[in-house]
Amino acid sequence: MSGFEDQDGKYPLHKFRGEPTVPRIARGDIRDTIITEKEQNRIIGIPIAMDRGTWDQPHCGYGAKYPYNSVKETESGHVQEFDDTPGSERIHTYHRSGTFEEITATGTKTTRIVGDKYTIVDRNGFIYIEGEANVTTQGNINIYCQSDANIEVEGSAKMKIGGNMDVGVAQDFNLTTNGNISMWANGNFNLQSKLNGNIWVGKNLYQSANEEVHMQSGNSMYIESYADYNRIIHKNKHTSTVQKTSEEFGEEVIRKYNSNLTETVYQNKQVNVKQDERLYVNGSSIIEVDGNSNQIIKGSVKEQIDGNSDRVVKAQNNVKVGSYNLKSDQSMLFGSGANLSVKSGANLLLGASGMLSGKTGGSVAFDGSQVYLNSGVSSNAETPNTASNTEHVDPYEPEFEETAESVKALVNGMIPPPCGSPSRINYTPIYIPQPFGEDEFLFELPEETQGTTAKKSLSQIQASQGVSNTTQTAETKHAPSSSGTAVETSRKQEIESTDSFNANFKLSEHFTLGMLFDGGFNRKHKLVNQCGLTKSEIVTNLSRLCENVLEKYIPYMPGGIEGYGKQWRITSGYRMGSGRSDHNKGRACDIQLTTRNKRQHYELIQQLAKVVDYDQLLLEYRGAYSVWIHTGFRYGENRRQAFTMVNDRKVTNGFTLYG
Repeated sequence: MSGFEDQDGKYPLHKFRGEPTVPRIARGDIRDTIITEKEQNRIIGIPIAMDRGTWDQPHCGYGAKYPYNSVKETESGHVQEFDDTPGSERIHTYHRSGTFEEITATGTKTTRIVGDKYTIVDRNGFIYIEGEANVTTQGNINIYCQSDANIEVEGSAKMKIGGNMDVGVAQDFNLTTNGNISMWANGNFNLQSKLNGNIWVGKNLYQSANEEVHMQSGNSMYIESYADYNRIIHKNKHTSTVQKTSEEFGEEVIRKYNSNLTETVYQNKQVNVKQDERLYVNGSSIIEVDGNSNQIIKGSVKEQIDGNSDRVVKAQNNVKVGSYNLKSDQSMLFGSGANLSVKSGANLLLGASGMLSGKTGGSVAFDGSQVYLNSGVSSNAETPNTASNTEHVDPYEPEFEETAESVKALVNGMIPPPCGSPSRINYTPIYIPQPFGEDEFLFELPEETQGTTAKKSLSQIQASQGVSNTTQTAETKHAPSSSGTAVETSRKQEIESTDSFNANFKLSEHFTLGMLFDGGFNRKHKLVNQCGLTKSEIVTNLSRLCENVLEKYIPYMPGGIEGYGKQWRITSGYRMGSGRSDHNKGRACDIQLTTRNKRQHYELIQQLAKVVDYDQLLLEYRGAYSVWIHTGFRYGENRRQAFTMVNDRKVTNGFTLYG
């Protein structure tokens, strides 16, 4: 009696003929399975915001032993695993498209979706993460809240924006802080308000410009000081003013000073007022002009000074007004080193409550159609009010006190929040080792440097798949000759004198220790003594690698050093290990363009080969999409090996482009 036989010849499938009906991954055999496919398609080197390192898709954590793994595998390629292997317990659901969800023995859950993901919650949604959360997207992020949005940060917050930033607020915008507020613009700084604008500070307010300062009012302009008012205009440009002062006002000008007024102009002064000008000084007024002083006032001028008033003009002083009234409760002195001329187009009135004296060292001349002396026909000049007894009320005076208090109330009403108490929980991601079946299957080193077990496993993969089944050769080129020469690191003495290394420790001009640690300094890979080398010796090797290789790579990388983390990245530098890889000794690094374009890597490696002295320069492919450039550097021992690797085995000498 014979067993089951498919009359159509379809079953068992060709790849499973001659094998037991138990799926391979249930038996611990991972050849030509979803385990190898998932590992080859891992996403690695995903950047974290603010240049805080990268993270990788975890390994699948497969370690099944027969008979612990219960597997259901469908004809189209769907797989479910419930693995009870001691120490490797897993739950895994895999769709033939490549989308999967996996929970490893550590409780780590990995979800990979090759299509789109939609999550719809009809009621409330809650997410709690005790550790750190990282979100990276190569496309746009759009967040739309149809109600209120509340964001609270216990610690500090940073935003780095590579392009423009626009903030639109339909109603009020309030910003308050217990500390300083600093804003800096390399271009223009514009601040506009359609209505009123208020600036209030608790102490001093400074306005400074390296060149000119312009203040303009479409209507009245008010300047009020409760103490002394000083204006000093220097000639030199290095001060905060200009060589001369020029003011122009379209309507009435009112200036009020509750104490003394001091104004010094080292060159010319010009004031042009198209209507009335009023000046009120409760103290003394001192105005000194080294150059000319020109005042053109088309309305009236009214000045009231409760103390002394001194004006010194070392050149010409020209005043043109409609009506001009000068009042003094005490003495008023006019002096000129040359001629003193007073001319009026109408009447000229001089009056004094006491004696009126006139004295000249020359002649006195009065010319007129009629001259009256002691005739009683003269008009009295207006007697000034006594400022000390009469309170001055200015109808044009604005309510400064109320305005200032309203600003204070606004500011004081915006209460800054108290300082937060961030927990700063920072868990190191659980490391999931590479999966292993009955034999190892993934190796970094070329085939000739691998052990017997590795060669056996790779031979089985090659026999079952074949190179031609996974890649299509486009072209191959031999590595060009290099003009690079190896030199000792300039930081050797500094490295040997310390063992306190951190992520910011500089290995070269542009590269730090943290940039050479996959996943961040001392997180996934710890800097330890290994492979017969001390930590200082490993860091010395990394510094040699940076100065001899990576620094010379910068001009050829897209965007140069500014493109690091955006257009290209270091996916692997130092790694913990047994020493089979130069990564374990700080003598190798892997770089990858973020486009993951195979031709771009192929063209780039040919440029890099010309400019550096290297031990190994490898163009590496893994799976359908992954590609990177591996550079090894052994100071004084470089072998100048250049070849191409596919799925961790050497396939050609030189550099080969695969489709």
